[in-house]
Amino acid sequence: MSTQKEGGYQVVREGGENVLKVNAVGWNYTPSIEDNANIMGNVIDKLVESASVTKIIFFQQKKFIYHNDQTQILLEIASIYNDMIKSKRILNISGWGFEESAARFYGNKLSETQYLILNLLRTDPIGCYVETKRIVREEKILLGRDSDESVIKARSNYIAVLSDLLEMLKNSRLIKFVENKLEGHRIGEREIYRDIFREMIFFILKLT
Repeated sequence: MSTQKEGGYQVVREGGENVLKVNAVGWNYTPSIEDNANIMGNVIDKLVESASVTKIIFFQQKKFIYHNDQTQILLEIASIYNDMIKSKRILNISGWGFEESAARFYGNKLSETQYLILNLLRTDPIGCYVETKRIVREEKILLGRDSDESVIKARSNYIAVLSDLLEMLKNSRLIKFVENKLEGHRIGEREIYRDIFREMIFFILKLT
């Protein structure tokens, strides 16, 4: 392949498909989306740039291939990530209807939201869904106990921001596929992804 640099990639048209090819030759681990959160995040980043991809191939001593059905699941997450990044509400609390009188409320809310979007959504979207759902549930309980009008407004806006993410994930094929398997799931666990993603492995023949 023409991408000689380790981690280099290209999207090429082959057999009616747009194939994302990634050079994983120098990696000291298997290029597995289901087993490695960093690889999943890296692929999501590439799919944001190339939304027409229908197949993913990692090149190492072997070829690791993810076909269209699995690629489409990842493309959907990449689209959600892209939509959330483009929303000014995510990266700037001014988009939440920020008021100085409620400044004490915000605290770590912005960093919490950015962690969900910039990190967890890319590397562990199932964990992102579980964690976002938990936060929204807790914030709604706290909202019922608030008495300060500025804090009520701030918390309501915060819940709305996270609810947007929650709704998009809930409607994704990934979450629909695992929604009955989420009890007890913890952030960072990869076992659940092995029920969804399973690459086909082919040896690369070297001609001498």
